[in-house]
Amino acid sequence: MSENNKELTPANFVHISPKEMLRTAAVLSGCVNKCIAKWPYFWKEKFGEQLVRSLLSAGSNYAEGLNRTPNQKCAFFGIAQGSAQEALHQLETAMYSGLIKSEFIKTHRPKLITMICHISTCRWELEDITFAEYKSTLEQYGKAQKENEDDS
Repeated sequence: MSENNKELTPANFVHISPKEMLRTAAVLSGCVNKCIAKWPYFWKEKFGEQLVRSLLSAGSNYAEGLNRTPNQKCAFFGIAQGSAQEALHQLETAMYSGLIKSEFIKTHRPKLITMICHISTCRWELEDITFAEYKSTLEQYGKAQKENEDDS
């Protein structure tokens, strides 16, 4: 089985270091903030602001959850995952609205998907989530990643 098509098993969960996760969130927030600075007023104030807040929330809630009890970690990581998923949706909406070029998405969507999968892995390790539910979540983002590569 090729590297791109390998079966998802507990042995190949998505793990990046907390430092790398926080760096990725910060870099994405900065890149998006620079990008939205050029948007028309309405889009910048109404949509762009929320996009940046989503990215900041993903990193901030992940960071806040790192040194908490397992139950508290689950709550913070859940918020972080939801914020990252929101940001992914917003980035794609911005692309289809002509606000962000597809090259920007091709560069940054894989990083955001890695963040989502990493947070999902952290939550799966803490919560009583079945492997089937976890696998379904990662496969969903694997399909999104494949679509990103197919768009190239």
